[in-house]
This record gives sequence, C-alpha cells and structure tokens, in this order.
Amino acid sequence: MFIIWEKKYETNITIIDRQHLKLVEITNQLFEALEESGGRQMIPEILQKLREYAQIHFRTEEELMERYDYVDIILHQNEHEDFIDKITEFYGKLERQEASSFELLTFLRSWITHHILEEDMQFAKYLKNKGVQ
Repeated sequence: MFIIWEKKYETNITIIDRQHLKLVEITNQLFEALEESGGRQMIPEILQKLREYAQIHFRTEEELMERYDYVDIILHQNEHEDFIDKITEFYGKLERQEASSFELLTFLRSWITHHILEEDMQFAKYLKNKGVQ
C-alpha cells in the first residue's frame, strides 16, 4: 500500500471523505500496477481513471464552495486545475518515457496528502460551520 488512509485525512464531510478515499484507492492501484511485473501496461488506464475521478471529486467540492459562498474558491479551483494539468502532463511524459513512475508517485502522494490536510481541512471547517456534514 502506497498511501495508507488515516483518521487525520477525515474531514467529517461524508461525501468528501468518500471521494478522498477513492482517490487514495486509485493511487494505490497505480502503485500496485507499477510493482507488478507486466503491470506497467495498466498505467495509462489507471491514470485516466484517476484523472476522471479527480474531476468528479473537484466538481463536488466546487459545487459545495459555490453553494456556501466559500471565499477561497478561486484559489481552490486553481489547485484543482493544476492537479489535472499535472496528471495530463505525466500521462504524456510516461508514454514518451520522459518521466519516471517514482516522480509520478511522489507527486501524487505529496499533492493528495497536502491538499487534504491543508486546503480541504480548511474548507471542511468552513462547511461544518455552515452545518454541512
């Protein structure tokens, strides 16, 4: 397991926590595919799955931000766009063998854990103050 889900990642906003867990699961699938012999052929498919699911998750967060007038929505949207851009960039670089799987996994672990623990926790606190669970 590459990223172990811990209680510290829980925002206590049910939909967000479920989606975060799914992002972690897909990232772990990517790690497992890279560890298995012959698993590298699954990388493009798993990366596409990660990108698509991240877009669903980001849409969920941004809809909540709009509904509850979250003041830092633009900053958060920019981070989401940067993540999708970076995944798309890695997708191409890995196909051309211009990036290593280590670089990709390092980026994913760093971005996901930081984003949840910093930006999303701040957003979750705001939502909880608005009565969202």
